[in-house]
Amino acid sequence: MARGKRKIKTWVPENMRYAVVAVRAHEMEYLRAAKTYGVPIGTLKKYIKNKGKTPESILEITPGRKSELPPVLEKLLVRYCMEMEGSFNSGGCYANGFRISN
Repeated sequence: MARGKRKIKTWVPENMRYAVVAVRAHEMEYLRAAKTYGVPIGTLKKYIKNKGKTPESILEITPGRKSELPPVLEKLLVRYCMEMEGSFNSGGCYANGFRISN
């Protein structure tokens, strides 16, 4: 493994739900639940602190930052980028550039 590179561990969201339920029900401690269900202890603690969230809603949480764009605008931007990429790859950009310059 190269220096400075972290190995990203993967875990099953359903196992995280079981671990959260076990810790909230005081059946297991954090470390034991994390090892039993194969989930990262830091992430488990983060989900436990969200007391207002149900275990089922934990499966809907997406990692990373929230988008700054509204979903509708984001979809339009993705569609536009895909169209531009398609026209660039098919030689359409050159043809469009030629049309604009003449």
